[in-house]
Amino acid sequence: MVFFLVASVAFAACSSIDCPFNAKVEMKYRLVGDVTTLTDTLSVYALLSSDLDTVYLNRAVDVDSFYLPVSYVRPADVLLFRFTDADGNVTFDTVTIEKENIPHFEAVDCHPAYFHNITGASTTTNRIESIEIANPKVTYDVQNPNIYLRLKAAAD
Repeated sequence: MVFFLVASVAFAACSSIDCPFNAKVEMKYRLVGDVTTLTDTLSVYALLSSDLDTVYLNRAVDVDSFYLPVSYVRPADVLLFRFTDADGNVTFDTVTIEKENIPHFEAVDCHPAYFHNITGASTTTNRIESIEIANPKVTYDVQNPNIYLRLKAAAD
């Protein structure tokens, strides 16, 4: 009888692991600038081996912030931003995020995760005027933006 009591307590202790409910490691981007530029259609693609490999954001409209996943072990993520205005004019910018990848361990039963420390950010300046690292720590917490992208004023 004592054996079953000890076994049930041990089993209950093993099943109460506190893995994060939503274990996504994403970066939050915030667009800032002229309000009229925020009404463009925005698509974001991952650039791997100079091909349009993955669509992260497809034709978003009226957004001022969005979340994008982060690669686990690459030292830099290269993203292609495609802006399409109301007249159908398309503008591209390439954003490069350099980072340190930090393995994060919760428990054996939890999914593996990598946190990141942003070490640098650069962009072309066709539509994006500048890029700023607001919060270099990329974890499960996406409350505050990690990256600010300042957009150029809309052309008259």
